[in-house]
Amino acid sequence: MTEAEKARFGTRPIDYISRVTWKFSSEIGVPMGSNPPLTPIEPHEWPTEFRTDKTYRNLGSFISLAGIMAVTTPMKDLLERIDPGMHQFHPSGSPCRRAWSTLNPTTFW
Repeated sequence: MTEAEKARFGTRPIDYISRVTWKFSSEIGVPMGSNPPLTPIEPHEWPTEFRTDKTYRNLGSFISLAGIMAVTTPMKDLLERIDPGMHQFHPSGSPCRRAWSTLNPTTFW
């Protein structure tokens, strides 16, 4: 991280991690307290895999992991039919046998 980026996010790594996590649950362009407005999710900020602390026999089609939402492929297809082009999806590694995508809703009510 460059010195300019550190100045924007704080010096602790958790400050940057928290800021990125906010991007998945808050509207882009909206100021977050005294911080500058959120920017779009950068390619390197998307999660590459999901892990669980214990083994689950089944997981729902829509799950939240540390504030980041993930959906199965059928749920992704359903959301795309309901709100075409409205949300961002990124493939992620799976904690079980189904394919998952990270969901960024992009619009909040």
